[in-house]
Amino acid sequence: MLTALVLLARQRGRVAALVAGGAVLVSLLGVHTMRTFGDVQPWRLETRVADGPLAGLLTQEATAQEDCELRDAVEGWLGADESVFFWGASAGYAYSQARMDTHLLWVADFGESNRVGAEWMTRHDRWPDVAFVHAGVLAAAGGWDEVVSRDPILAALDRDYGPPTEVPGYLVLRRDGTTRPSDAGAACAHADSEAAR
Repeated sequence: MLTALVLLARQRGRVAALVAGGAVLVSLLGVHTMRTFGDVQPWRLETRVADGPLAGLLTQEATAQEDCELRDAVEGWLGADESVFFWGASAGYAYSQARMDTHLLWVADFGESNRVGAEWMTRHDRWPDVAFVHAGVLAAAGGWDEVVSRDPILAALDRDYGPPTEVPGYLVLRRDGTTRPSDAGAACAHADSEAAR
């Protein structure tokens, strides 16, 4: 962008470059002060995340709740020496130190394209000990049965791991077939997020 402005200044003069640069600056200021990364306007953000990888982030209540649900799920279902896979929630990998058993960081409703991932997991014997499926992304894609019918990774998890367990925000599947969390204690409470001052 800067290069284009320099070339414009050389060819058309400084006034044209200043007008073009001003237009870019105004549009960036307008966009980033009105809505940033899906949150509401910065001055309307009222919740600060207290713990975890998003600690200190000023956000909206719904995002803080999603963070809390993910922390609870990861800390409650994932053991210290287990590996993990996230479907529809790539940020989940930042919530633990577990080995990532995935061919790709972002895996979601990519249908038959996920066959590459299923083949990679089989070829490298990297099927995860615990798999988390984002319930919101899954619902938007048509629900468990619908997505399992077209996604080779979820079809294999469904076939080999047993039925998923629903927890707030996620469906959890464990390779050993257990349906109870490894640690029954909650990692955070909704009250973990404190109002911004």
